[in-house]
Amino acid sequence: MLALRDIFPRYCVASPSVPDDDETPPFDWSNPPSVAGLIALVTADQNAAAADLDALNVLSLALYDDLLDQRRGLRNCPSVEAVDFVQFWAAVFPLANATGRRRFSMARDWAARALVDDYRASEVGQEVHIERIMRFGALADETLRAQVDHTLLEWTRHFFYLSSATGDLIEVARAAAPPLLRLAFAVLGGNEGARPLADDALGAAIALTQWLDRHEPGNADRPARLLGEFEDHEGFPEGPRKRVALSLSGPLGRRTPISPADRASRALSRYPHLLAGHERVALLASALAGRADEALSRLDEILDAIDEYLAFMADRGEVDRLYDRGRLFGQVGGLVRTLASDGHARAALRVLGRWYGVPDPRGDAVLLFAADPEGTRWITEGRVEPSLVTDRRCRR
Repeated sequence: MLALRDIFPRYCVASPSVPDDDETPPFDWSNPPSVAGLIALVTADQNAAAADLDALNVLSLALYDDLLDQRRGLRNCPSVEAVDFVQFWAAVFPLANATGRRRFSMARDWAARALVDDYRASEVGQEVHIERIMRFGALADETLRAQVDHTLLEWTRHFFYLSSATGDLIEVARAAAPPLLRLAFAVLGGNEGARPLADDALGAAIALTQWLDRHEPGNADRPARLLGEFEDHEGFPEGPRKRVALSLSGPLGRRTPISPADRASRALSRYPHLLAGHERVALLASALAGRADEALSRLDEILDAIDEYLAFMADRGEVDRLYDRGRLFGQVGGLVRTLASDGHARAALRVLGRWYGVPDPRGDAVLLFAADPEGTRWITEGRVEPSLVTDRRCRR
């Protein structure tokens, strides 16, 4: 039997757990303890490399290349299905870490490597083996089969978030969505034995349903309503229900019987002790949309929620902070628009200034809405008027 170093030469060089002069144990794809040992080794190495995304990328690429060599040597052999799954499984960790750190180009590469053999980022039209997703549940190796549902659900959560955020890999997502949606909701509606996977399933179901809302709107109603029923079910833990409430407090919530604004208001009173980061700001933006007088009366609450978010992000890197504030500006921008459109310019400027770290914005400043559905408008305290530029264009 060949040794692990013979089967995975690149990986054994890259792995910090395999000394250069160390004899590695024998390895055989048909031997469950061998496969379990490989899974344990890669899990430990990827976890150890998580703090350095580039190091994680190099380590995982070494394994990917070794797996490609294994596939070439195992054609028409039952063990090739195990190789297919380990390739998919090993891609999830770098996909998740790259997505979480907004390294979307790297994340896209790992989303593709999970199901593409001999992936090259510079090439287009490479075959994506979506059919493997349906076959993983029939793996002969018990160690691998026990990983299947968790791995599929985790890949789903990060892959569909990535596709939504970048507008990329739409056709792959469209093909993968039906079986993965069935899996996610089967786990959520399953018996006690499925509960350990419920958190993974919920993240997958939310990411998938939000993707459907944007790219397959005709298929989004039923999963959105199922998520709404989950949030209304008092038998489920509060933490997962809060996550659903947040997702349905945005545009997706229009597909449920409860409006996004009403769901946001309810979530603010139902889960105040669980809200963190941007969550309170997001719920306030939805609950107060178009309700300028109430937003004005709750201005201190809005500013406190922004401070809570900024404190949450204080220890993040500058790139993460800038990206996150840009990504979430639509929520704060909604509050600014609600206040400014009713002539509450000072309050709108305080919200805008707090978000961008300007402690005392000028009270006599002018807000200009340059891309407003009602045309360009300029706003000062108590006044909302059309821009002179807009007037001149209209006269032409």
